[in-house]
Amino acid sequence: MVRIVSSGLFAVSLLIHGCARAEAPDSLPAPAQAAAAAPEAKPEVKSLGSLDRASAAKTTRKVIRNAEMTLEANDEPLVEQKLTALAERLGGFTVSSERHQYTEGEGESFLTIDVTVRVPAEKFQEFLDQARGFAVRVSGETTSGQDVTEEFIDLEARVRTERALEAQYLEILKEAKNVKDALEVHARLGEVREQIEKAEGRRRFLESQTELSTVKVSIRKFVPAIRTGGFGMARSVRRAASDVVEVSVALLSGSIRVIGVLLPIAVILGLPAFYLVRLMRARRRRRLIVEEVSSLKSE
Repeated sequence: MVRIVSSGLFAVSLLIHGCARAEAPDSLPAPAQAAAAAPEAKPEVKSLGSLDRASAAKTTRKVIRNAEMTLEANDEPLVEQKLTALAERLGGFTVSSERHQYTEGEGESFLTIDVTVRVPAEKFQEFLDQARGFAVRVSGETTSGQDVTEEFIDLEARVRTERALEAQYLEILKEAKNVKDALEVHARLGEVREQIEKAEGRRRFLESQTELSTVKVSIRKFVPAIRTGGFGMARSVRRAASDVVEVSVALLSGSIRVIGVLLPIAVILGLPAFYLVRLMRARRRRRLIVEEVSSLKSE
């Protein structure tokens, strides 16, 4: 019975409280009612991480691709001309070309040409394929790739951030009250612009390296394997003759050096010894003569 009464009283109290809440809006001021009736405004918020992910999705992969080749040919200057023409035909250009002349042990002269070209990245493999056809033999080839996509996206995000900061400093500069505040804002603005220039410079460098690939080609004289083995009769004769000449020159040079060293010693020590021997022989001769004369007188 007590529970039934308590439940009834609780229901009556809820009914009274609901009627009071229904009449409450009529007693509020008009501005407050308008504010309560207005829908809640939600500001649009864009996070930097979401922007970076969106940029990463739109940005194509940035890869720096380079190569080094060693080509052996019978006509080195002709291969150089073909490489230069090929790079220009594919939309690239020649960065440098160096020539080196060297001589082997038999006195034979050889020419080495080092060529550096840059070609569009999409023509990189085509250039390598055609360059191989210019040589009699490809004795060396190395290719490398460096993915800089993440660094490129980070640089773009950094530039956007610094640009926004630059715009804020410009607005603050307009509201500067005195010279001191203006100078301080100018200093901050200079630091921001320096960071922007560094980031944009690095980004331009990466764009240049990814858009154009670098290929270094070393062109050398083609030497057949049988020639490099040293089994030719003519080469053996030339080497034997060269050895005879070298040995003869070495002996003659050594003899001259020995004479040059011993001659002063012979002059300094030989003359006194020569006169001493002559003196001893003269004394012995006189002694013999004296002895003969003495023996004749005794007879």
